[in-house]
Amino acid sequence: MTRLTIAKAQDQLAETLARISRTGERIALTERGKQVAFLVSAEDMARLAKVEKRADRRQVYRAKLRPRPSELMKRPPRERERILAASVVRAAQAYRDNPELTDFEAFADEDLAE
Repeated sequence: MTRLTIAKAQDQLAETLARISRTGERIALTERGKQVAFLVSAEDMARLAKVEKRADRRQVYRAKLRPRPSELMKRPPRERERILAASVVRAAQAYRDNPELTDFEAFADEDLAE
């Protein structure tokens, strides 16, 4: 990855942006030898946005399906039952998919920690 000082990037901004657009090169901007920002192509930025969106969706999905026990107790009884039933189904499927698992190993560490 190419490194440019901020001052040099400012002096050569048009050329630098054209190079990034043409080649897809990623450029690290530095200040006093430390990386402070990156210049990336629009394509790279679009890919990053998709990755972030997928990660956000996954995090929201996990939060809904895997609440911590203290959070679970705050939910209405019917919702708690639904969540617990879904957890049992997931654990049973994990156990069927890998018979070497014990009933405790079927859950991720974060599911067991309070």
